[in-house]
Amino acid sequence: MGAPRSCADLSQIKPRLGLAWDVGGDGKTIGRFSWGRFMHPSALTTASFAQRGANLLPAVTAFSCNYVRTVSYSLAPDDPTPCSVLAGWAAADFGWMGDVVQEPGLRDPEGWIVATVTGAGVPNLVDPDLDPTFQHTIIIGVERQIFDRTSVELSYVNKDTEDIFEDTCNGALTNPAVGHACDFYVMANLPGLRREYDGVILRAESRATDWLHLTSSLTWSESKGNVEYTQNAGVDFDFFPEHYANTFGYLSDQARWRFKVNGYVDLPLDFGLGVNAFWSSSSVWNVERPAEIAGYGTELIEPRGSLQGNDNYQLDLQATKAIRFGNDMSVQLIAAVINVFDSERPIELCEREDGCGGDGLGNSIDWQRPRQYQVGFRFEF
Repeated sequence: MGAPRSCADLSQIKPRLGLAWDVGGDGKTIGRFSWGRFMHPSALTTASFAQRGANLLPAVTAFSCNYVRTVSYSLAPDDPTPCSVLAGWAAADFGWMGDVVQEPGLRDPEGWIVATVTGAGVPNLVDPDLDPTFQHTIIIGVERQIFDRTSVELSYVNKDTEDIFEDTCNGALTNPAVGHACDFYVMANLPGLRREYDGVILRAESRATDWLHLTSSLTWSESKGNVEYTQNAGVDFDFFPEHYANTFGYLSDQARWRFKVNGYVDLPLDFGLGVNAFWSSSSVWNVERPAEIAGYGTELIEPRGSLQGNDNYQLDLQATKAIRFGNDMSVQLIAAVINVFDSERPIELCEREDGCGGDGLGNSIDWQRPRQYQVGFRFEF
């Protein structure tokens, strides 16, 4: 590891290459190729990670004795069970620290039971040899003009994310085995982490007339990996073996098919109409449970993204009217309807085997926002 420090150099050369070829020599068929290495924005989180620890004041989570009595254990408010006994129960049942502390304000004269203390102790470390996460991107495409100011393009996109770094227990970094030490966390390039994306995109664009602009695309894609993009703040690969099982599979942005269309039409009398619509095939979701040995976070029961959710769609419309003042200024009145069909499709499912509050595994816990109406204006000059 070398001497720990709170930052890393993260320097790297990022070469890029792009080529375009007029296939027929008539400017109507263009072939394109591009390759490049692009630094991933996750590098911006290293400073935040490194400062957490002994350099910060500890943050304490505590619950009043009365709350623990009535809510955690469903006892009557006048139940005589002492706060010290309740603290012992909570330590055994919930893994709390169990200390009873007093509060100057005496909102609960019995005191408060400490659940956890964070931000104290040994600070997090950053591997001084940390390499920046980067993405190899290859795009190959061909675009053909099919008639005046209208073209169709077919492209293949491949993205591989490499040198992914994530925080893990110090013992899991040096010796990932059952019972490893976890005295502090280390941010490092963990071997074997990967994210892979492949997509084929069929895109059509038309400005066939001065009053019409329309763009649409149909995408087939596959997004796989063994770690999500969580700004390195997830529990992926913290403890072995709980956070190392069933990690590879479809990532949360996976949808086999996506269709999008957007554009606008300029109408007489300075009216305009805009449209934005999308449809995506079924999303994916996980089945997970609380990590039994580690005591926090979750572990995947089945391979990541192995279950299918629902498809999603939405249509948004916008109407405008311009009021002109001379030749150089105008006020444009805007009215929009977001989610015209009022589709409230599920966008998040409960993935926990033990449920999410009152919702069971697989139940919807978040939906699209219902239909909205918006009005506004803008000045143009």
